[in-house]
Amino acid sequence: MLSALWDLLFPPRCLFCRQRLAANTILCSHCRLQVLEISRCCSLCGYPFPARSNGNCPRCSGQKFLFAHTCAVGLYAGQLKEAIRRYKYGGRTEMAAGFGKLLAQQITKCNWPHLDAVVPIPLHPQKLRQRGFDQAVLLAEVVAKELALPLKKSLRRCRDTVSQTQLSAAERRRNLEDAFSAVQAGQMPKKILLVDDLLTTGATANNAAKALLAGGAEKIYLAVLGRS
Repeated sequence: MLSALWDLLFPPRCLFCRQRLAANTILCSHCRLQVLEISRCCSLCGYPFPARSNGNCPRCSGQKFLFAHTCAVGLYAGQLKEAIRRYKYGGRTEMAAGFGKLLAQQITKCNWPHLDAVVPIPLHPQKLRQRGFDQAVLLAEVVAKELALPLKKSLRRCRDTVSQTQLSAAERRRNLEDAFSAVQAGQMPKKILLVDDLLTTGATANNAAKALLAGGAEKIYLAVLGRS
């Protein structure tokens, strides 16, 4: 009764494009096409292989990542990009629930071995004060609940870095160098699911993984909303 009344007053809408939906769905049929097929993506960096591919990834070939595997909901483009921007910069914190469920569904499709904990890549405290919320933490909370895993805040952002948006790949790597440190060293989970909103060059995730491995983690799996 209450659920039906709620749906009448606030009809479900597609998380990406805001089109009205039937109950208990997250995406419309059109936006569902933006969700990546895990079997057709690079297991290391999460980027989809070209239509004609010999198994070599065009995005991460020759790169050395400290995380072992990656999965993403979709490419950072189109309606997904706009939705992530609404969530991240528009203060739409309620979108974390839908995003977290989608990401958990993608992670399940990867058939990764048992993970010990979910760890978000945190904002620096100064950036957190400016934004008012940490998008990766909210996302990780939902993912942890969906996968029945503990949430561990095992990373600290110890340096407030400049925005990565306009930086080259080399500048991104320099910008993020030693930006993270491990929390709870000696009590670090061994197999960690690292969660963030975006993966571009991998500089942020790589430096976060570096800190976790230095703190005692053994293997890092990465999950993001958007891959660019």
